Amino acid sequence: MRVHKIVSFSVVIFLITVAFAGAVIIPAAAQSDTMMFRYNVQRTGDYSPVGGSVSSNGQLKWSFTTGTWVDSSPVVANGVVYVQSGGLGAGDNNTYALNASTGAKVWNYTTGVYMGSSPAVANGIVYVGSGDNNVYALNANTGAKLWNYTTGSWIDSSPAVVNGIVFIGSTDNNFYALNATSGAKLWNFTAAYAFESSPAVASGVVYVGCDDNNVYALNASTGAKLWNYTTGFAVESAVAVANGTVYVGSYDGNVYALNATTGAFVWSYNTENTEGSSPAVVNGVVYVGSLDNNVYALNANTGATLWSYPTGSVVWSSPAVANGVVYVGSYDRNVYALNANTGAELWNYTTGDDVYSSPAVANGVVYVGGGNGNQGILYAIGNESVSTPAGAPAVSAQSANTLDLFFRGSDNALWWKHWNGATWTTAASLGGILTSDPSAVSQGSGQIAVFVRGNDSAIWEKTSTDGGSAWSGWHSLGGQIPAGTSPAVCSWGSGRLDVFVQGTDGQLWHKWYTGTSWSGWQSLGGKLTSSTAAAAASGSSRIDVFVRGTDGAIWQRTTTNKGSSWSGWMSRGGQIPVNTVPAACSWTSGRVDLFANGTDGQLWWKYTTNGGSSWTGWQALGRPLGASLTSSPAAAAPASGAMDVFARGGDNGLWERTYSSSSWSGWTSIAL
Repeated sequence: MRVHKIVSFSVVIFLITVAFAGAVIIPAAAQSDTMMFRYNVQRTGDYSPVGGSVSSNGQLKWSFTTGTWVDSSPVVANGVVYVQSGGLGAGDNNTYALNASTGAKVWNYTTGVYMGSSPAVANGIVYVGSGDNNVYALNANTGAKLWNYTTGSWIDSSPAVVNGIVFIGSTDNNFYALNATSGAKLWNFTAAYAFESSPAVASGVVYVGCDDNNVYALNASTGAKLWNYTTGFAVESAVAVANGTVYVGSYDGNVYALNATTGAFVWSYNTENTEGSSPAVVNGVVYVGSLDNNVYALNANTGATLWSYPTGSVVWSSPAVANGVVYVGSYDRNVYALNANTGAELWNYTTGDDVYSSPAVANGVVYVGGGNGNQGILYAIGNESVSTPAGAPAVSAQSANTLDLFFRGSDNALWWKHWNGATWTTAASLGGILTSDPSAVSQGSGQIAVFVRGNDSAIWEKTSTDGGSAWSGWHSLGGQIPAGTSPAVCSWGSGRLDVFVQGTDGQLWHKWYTGTSWSGWQSLGGKLTSSTAAAAASGSSRIDVFVRGTDGAIWQRTTTNKGSSWSGWMSRGGQIPVNTVPAACSWTSGRVDLFANGTDGQLWWKYTTNGGSSWTGWQALGRPLGASLTSSPAAAAPASGAMDVFARGGDNGLWERTYSSSSWSGWTSIAL
């Protein structure tokens, strides 16, 4: 568990870089999305205009893993999620732009220092504060830096952007107004201590808290002080303004309501502990978390308690409200959905660790930051419209009696289902824009690697090292493979990966990962007429690769020394349709099981038990629903003496046959 501390620290400015991910693009989307922390410039936390209806079971839609904690709160604009990574004290220190539907990375921008400020997006520009003392303006589509303004110390305040002006505080004791186009300073207001609060703007007035215990009201045009109200301790909560009243929390343990025009005290509510959570104000109710472990609903006019909900730990997270539901995180590792009228729990989602980040809600999805150990994770929780399989599946087995099933959806994203030995999970999107069917393998317990062709014709990889709880971003392996072809992959030892593709010359090419680095590409020759190959590892250092030859039969090459040398091409017979690919798996040393589509639309199978010295004849495994298969097969061996083979049936759904105790089951439909 982490402890959030109120501290000052020195920072060093590092070289700034921008990185792009070629496998994804920014989608076209509606303009009515979240634009800044707490949704609007009044910071009311009311996401109802864009939130939609979030599913009632709190199901994970996707997650994106960063280098360390995501304490920043995400912002959703134009179909893209913008969030900063880097919890207090350490971080990968990036601003990320992610596809809101899939979680695929669009771009990232690196500053090298802690980033706790949440972004604001306006007119195609992302504005962020950083621990390197700077305010940055980034192109929302590319992440390219447009300008930066350097303050005298680190920035934890989240910017508000109104009428071409960026308002933001700094721990150099100044509050700034900057020209949104150029970054030029328009004015600054100086106090005795740091500004870590995030400002609200209403009716030409900027409201902001300060570590000098005050809430300030400043003229938005000039920075002149209109009034201040002194609380009992530092004010780092964001200010919310609604119906002529300012609502704010103080570290003195109180939530305050102040007259927005005069600063006069209206009411206060004591939570008996520090107030770092920022209040949301919706339909006459104030919702706020507290370090006494509770979430409170208070009458906005009187401060009277309407309800409270106890979580299992402190609540730094600021509630988001959308269409009658309150969403908030807790240090008990959960994100909660509560009935806004009664406080009754509707659902909760358990993350990997403490939740400091505040949720954003858009289009039926709750976005919130968190972490798992030393990693940061952005979670997308909510509605999942499962895409129809658009091609052949891929399957791997990360541990005994488990399976991980992948397919390219009709949305061209990568989709994933997990079998835990008893049940399948619902299909979840892993993002990306695929131009091929996937290939998957496990290179060790809990490890999964998936390979696809991206929209740049290169091979791209996505991995998990914890059984699928968290996934990496997309990593390019380069190469150029023809349209309509897919990679193949196998693993003969812990950490080892061997990838095979058809080159633009029609030959088979090989690239491998040793556990620490990737090789270059190696040609294995041949003339492929299938869309790619199938590969299986039937022993330490041994790989068998299968392709469709120019005669329509299946051909094989083998290595027994990690690829240092290969056999010649050997025919395994059969006749398989054009543009289909065989599948292969192995469940013990020397055993290889080979599967292929027949010209009759059935699945066919043959195997060797002696390393290929002899093979059985071909045996028909039939077809589901009596209709021809509509994809190539995929196969995996989750245990000794067990196999599972998958293919798309005549209904375009996924179907499975299982081999156990020396016999095959019938075809079973896999619900998505």
